[in-house]
Amino acid sequence: MQKVAVVAIAKDESPYLADWIHHYLFSGFDYLYIGVNRTTDSTFSVLEKITEKHPNVKYENVNWIDKSHIGQNPELQAIAYSHLSYKLLQETD
Repeated sequence: MQKVAVVAIAKDESPYLADWIHHYLFSGFDYLYIGVNRTTDSTFSVLEKITEKHPNVKYENVNWIDKSHIGQNPELQAIAYSHLSYKLLQETD
């Protein structure tokens, strides 16, 4: 059976993140991979609580991408999507 995943980037999304994730889970998506970049709110706390109950939701701090560039990397989102998509393929069937 084919499985469907969502790969997304989040920044300062804590007020909306739980609803957004549960919408996709309720809609039948099998996996959610979320890259968090340059966030200043409680996004990580929200994600930690959700992933305790939903192991098919994964997240990663992708701020390391900026370290490969002087200042903020203008390609952060494209690199993050590529990285998360690769991880998804490696970790799932």
